[in-house]
Amino acid sequence: MIVRLAVGPAMACGVVYIFWVNKAIHGCDPVAYFTKGKPVRVENDYSLNWNGARWLFAGTANRDKFKVFLKKFMPQYGGYCAWAASLGVRGFKRS
Repeated sequence: MIVRLAVGPAMACGVVYIFWVNKAIHGCDPVAYFTKGKPVRVENDYSLNWNGARWLFAGTANRDKFKVFLKKFMPQYGGYCAWAASLGVRGFKRS
């Protein structure tokens, strides 16, 4: 029962994991993972609302790259961990 309570709120988030703050991948720039090789936390207004979450970017160039190459920069499994994906999180589809 404790496990079910812990998983419930995360599963209610939908296709993209946002963990109660409505920011995808905890407010980090998804493009920076590829260009800088590390997470870059963003606190500005270069954002994009897509797929039920607010995506933040270090600048307009990264935001525009994300729009054009969604499949490249979108976190695998919607950003959920392997455990949550194995439970069949709502919206998760194996490709």
